Amino acid sequence: MKKLILVLSFLFITNLSALTLGVGAGLENLGNDAYLQIKGDALFPLFSFLDYRLTLLTFNFKDKNIRLGTGIDNDMIAKIPLPVLFQVYIPLGFSFGFNDKTSINLKGGIGLEKEFGLLKGYLEGGLKYFKNDEDKTLFYLQGGVKLSLEIL
Repeated sequence: MKKLILVLSFLFITNLSALTLGVGAGLENLGNDAYLQIKGDALFPLFSFLDYRLTLLTFNFKDKNIRLGTGIDNDMIAKIPLPVLFQVYIPLGFSFGFNDKTSINLKGGIGLEKEFGLLKGYLEGGLKYFKNDEDKTLFYLQGGVKLSLEIL
């Protein structure tokens, strides 16, 4: 376990200059009771084909709820190298929690990213599966911009 933490710390420190900050808006819970949500996140490159996305801020317009911190949402972003104008990627997320009840959350989808000078625009969609007292599958669609700190 100590070796894993050491390797992840090394990857984090050596890739800090390649950190990408993003902000976007998304429609959550499509098809049921859709609502708008604003998100702020950070992307850390791990390998040329794999990034780690950490959501730092969300504002939910339905509940007028602000969540701030590092435990909001975590995704692995698998980039698919294709000879097209857009960068295609697959966001995959998993979380497991047990406070007063056990919950398992899964997330999967597909996204497109396009570079526009210093900024990158993205559009992503997919589904989220929640298993706790009841099973729920929610669809989402989000888009926004990203700024790489590597170019600053």
